[in-house]
Amino acid sequence: MKANGNTSVIALSLLMGLPMSAGASAVDILTRDFEDGLVGASVISTPASNTWVNIRPSTDASNGADGLVTFDQFFSSSFMMVGDLEGNISQSNTGTSTVSFALNLPSDLTSLTIGYDWVFDTNNPSNPSSDLFSVEFLAGLTIYDYLQGSATSLTPDRPGVVSTTRGTFSLTLTGTALSDLLTAGVDQIRFSLREDAALNSSAVGIDNILITGLVPVPTTLALLGIGLAGGVVSRRKSRR
Repeated sequence: MKANGNTSVIALSLLMGLPMSAGASAVDILTRDFEDGLVGASVISTPASNTWVNIRPSTDASNGADGLVTFDQFFSSSFMMVGDLEGNISQSNTGTSTVSFALNLPSDLTSLTIGYDWVFDTNNPSNPSSDLFSVEFLAGLTIYDYLQGSATSLTPDRPGVVSTTRGTFSLTLTGTALSDLLTAGVDQIRFSLREDAALNSSAVGIDNILITGLVPVPTTLALLGIGLAGGVVSRRKSRR
């Protein structure tokens, strides 16, 4: 039996240090469950006096079960609140609060997955709100809005109960969308709430932020050993 040509090519490539594809490896880029507070967060509010970003326990009044001015027990652990200083989403705040987290995206990413749990709620079921909750990538001051932007105003969806939108957001970027982010040098993810005057009060709850990616796995020395061993076995068989 003659040595397999593919085995010889693999062994030669390994010896010469040529790149070879061996699958992909997952990398954690950002993980936040807010059990340790606002670690790593950069909070900016306009005007500066309205810095209403804080951490709430799941037992907080804002996460109660009355269905009118709360998050209806959506969160089962500590969460980040944007747009409210105390419980029950009751303060009328005017301005924009933003919370940013730094990102260090590997240059060889082949996919990027973003996930988080969220609630966007308002305290006045009779008055539609033009308040805006959005999530964006940032490259310096440039915005790349590939994420969830709740551009649709909150409106009452059933009598007597505050309008609310909530859920678990998940998005995976590949191809052109991902390469655009990498080329631009995206270095932050930002959660924003803009509250307008003379309407009603709204707030956003965020938890379990998880951003992961896939990067190519380079050929290792272990594969080098396997390739060389395969070549030796093939040569021995060819001599018989």
